[in-house]
Amino acid sequence: MGETKIQLTVLCCLFFVFAAPQDFDQAKFYAIMADGKIEIIENELKAVSIASIKEKEAYQAALLMRKAGLLTVPALKLKWFKEGRIKLETAISKDSTNGEYRFLRLMIQEHAPKITKYRGQLNDDKQLVLREFSTLTPALRQAIVNYSKTSAVLTPQDL
Repeated sequence: MGETKIQLTVLCCLFFVFAAPQDFDQAKFYAIMADGKIEIIENELKAVSIASIKEKEAYQAALLMRKAGLLTVPALKLKWFKEGRIKLETAISKDSTNGEYRFLRLMIQEHAPKITKYRGQLNDDKQLVLREFSTLTPALRQAIVNYSKTSAVLTPQDL
């Protein structure tokens, strides 16, 4: 009986270790978005799906659209881009003044093919990101600074 109780205790502990929400690394997320390797994006999608963070929907959306840009089959590119676009627009509609969501959309829109017709809010997103910049987390501010070095829309001088 004692051995069974010990085994049960060990199983319970293992359950809590593996079932507990994982910490989300925002800096790592933005490094993955910039790096753009499909396997790493897939792994980050899995990590985001089990993370207990309020930004989950927006992060998944951005990763799906980033993934779409790396695929070679047009039908799959369109499928993942559309799914990501719907998720991101849903997240933005729930919190339209969220600087991070708008930064995610700005990044995606700036690199989206013109055929997607997903470029209409670039200036609005830029203005909101600039207005909210000082309130954002240090990791996100650093990601924005890094992005601005290669962006045609958001430049280091803007910051």
